[in-house]
Amino acid sequence: MNNIRNIIYAILVFLMAAGLSWIGMEKLSVLGMMERWISDVRIATLTPAEPQQPDIIIVTITEETLRRFPYRSPIDRNFLAKLLQDLEEKQVKAVLLDVLLDQPTEPEKDKKLKEVIDNYKKPLAISYIDSNNLLTTFQQEYLNSYLPKGHFGLANLGKDPFDNTVRKVFPGKITTNGEFIPSVTANLAKQLGVTPPKEPIELAWRGSPQDNEDSGPFRVFPAQMISFLPPSWFKDKIILIGSDLSLRDRHRTPFSINARNQKGLTQFGMPGIYILGHSLSQILENRDSPTPSPLHNAFILSVFALFGTFLAWVPIKLWIRLILIVISIPIIWLGGFYLYKNGGALVPLILPTLGFLFSFIFSEIYRGREDRKKRAFLKQAFSRYLSPELVDLLVNDPERLSRGAERRELTFLFTDIEGFTTVSEKSDPLELAPQMNIYLDGVCSTILQHGGMVVDLIGDAVFAMFNAPLDQKDHANRALTCALAINMVTKEFQKTPEAIRLGFGRTRIGINTGEALVGNFGAEDRFKYTPLGDAVNTGARIEGLNKYFLTQICASGRSIESGNISQHRPIGDVVLKGKKEPIAIFEVIPTDQHDNKPYFDRYLHAFKLLEDNNITEAQKELEVLAKENPEDGCVSFHLKRIENGQGGTLITMTDK
Repeated sequence: MNNIRNIIYAILVFLMAAGLSWIGMEKLSVLGMMERWISDVRIATLTPAEPQQPDIIIVTITEETLRRFPYRSPIDRNFLAKLLQDLEEKQVKAVLLDVLLDQPTEPEKDKKLKEVIDNYKKPLAISYIDSNNLLTTFQQEYLNSYLPKGHFGLANLGKDPFDNTVRKVFPGKITTNGEFIPSVTANLAKQLGVTPPKEPIELAWRGSPQDNEDSGPFRVFPAQMISFLPPSWFKDKIILIGSDLSLRDRHRTPFSINARNQKGLTQFGMPGIYILGHSLSQILENRDSPTPSPLHNAFILSVFALFGTFLAWVPIKLWIRLILIVISIPIIWLGGFYLYKNGGALVPLILPTLGFLFSFIFSEIYRGREDRKKRAFLKQAFSRYLSPELVDLLVNDPERLSRGAERRELTFLFTDIEGFTTVSEKSDPLELAPQMNIYLDGVCSTILQHGGMVVDLIGDAVFAMFNAPLDQKDHANRALTCALAINMVTKEFQKTPEAIRLGFGRTRIGINTGEALVGNFGAEDRFKYTPLGDAVNTGARIEGLNKYFLTQICASGRSIESGNISQHRPIGDVVLKGKKEPIAIFEVIPTDQHDNKPYFDRYLHAFKLLEDNNITEAQKELEVLAKENPEDGCVSFHLKRIENGQGGTLITMTDK
């Protein structure tokens, strides 16, 4: 269920990050400007080299051209007429004239140019303007009457309204009188049988030839030289005529960042006729827009937003994730630059970066909230069962607590109060409850002091384990020494007047070491960190053996072997009820009884005789020990077995 919830939250984070990134790019102009500027940098510095455009020639009207005329503006109409005639004679394919014919000059020259235009046999498109802001009423009326219908198009360029940079192919627009007029390039393309775009598209700027960048994307000739050049150079070519002057008809383009990268560029921008050349080339060649479609942008955004979400959820250290973030962003950007240089695609960079960062940040915020909840849960769940030091260690490093169950070696400790059922039946609950709290507090505090975890409290019984949730190489020793400490604490409790009055019995303790599953078990909303397995049940059964052996602390042979303490003596190999194999059981000798070493040495000798099945000698030794210490439960237990005709050290239990 938690996994499903995390998946749902991850999806929501992804959608929120992607949506916020997309809206930010659409609504915050500064982000759009940054994206466009980064695209401009790639265009200006990394536009792939390609062969010079074979079908388009640009004929420029330069300062040298204008010096031939008595006046600079308007351009001499007779010169333009002769230029058009020369091109027609050279059998060009089509002509685009980017010269505004919005006012009369010398009547004869104006008449001649109009006759040439009206009778031109090749496709011809002439620049047109429809704007009250740029032309007077007289100029607009003159322009409308001078140009033949169907042979003119708007001279507008696809400029970005934010920074006035040309970035798009201008298709045309609806004019003030409600008529749609195509751009001059769209008009010429249509005359050539090519369908132009109906909406603005990103300009796919042509690169310069690799072997000669000075030649530029198009062949360029000055207008005054056309009549002297071979007709074969112009046959079946599309000719674009326009000005290339220092301070006139120049426009900012992406190449303005690096003006040396394109022929014709200066600090004042690119001549309009060159921009029209790029636009017409794209239309005629059906070159795809370098900018991905909104659908492709959404896909790119989704990929990187998913990557950011994944990076936030992958189970690695935070500092490693941060390093991956720092590395990933430059890789995204370098990939975008590399892709344009080698394929011409202007993939967005700000958009996927925002999606990537937002998804990572939002995921980290959610994970941080979940981590704080987890820490609070851990502190609440374990503060009553672990020492403060261990709780802090778990809270600061929750990974130490396995999310699922794991199999590991543990040592289990069980306690029980002798005769507590009788005590509880005879005592006033209001008097018994506070004493039980004092008793349990003493037992649990002792367990915590030895690094154990209190798994459960069941009435008067306490269940603890060692070596979970944190690793403890000396877990068996901790449990054994803890048992000795509990024995001392509970004996002191028994001496209090209240305990004496209530009749509190001895505390019996059982210890076992073995493998078990440990982890969070239970329902989705109510679970508990606890061990499961036969070793747990065996530990509880060993605690119950104290009742038969009249001992206080019993431990399995595996616990004694791993615990490495000297305060113990063997009781026998016990086959628990329902089991087939015996386990070695030892008594852990309480601290207040361990000083009588000669006595316990003689017990070990008697036990060895039992092991060797020398029942007669063993009985003699045990009887001597019984006279010396009538309260020794182990001695009494073995003597009783001998009296019942049972020898040896193999003990088969008939009760649990």
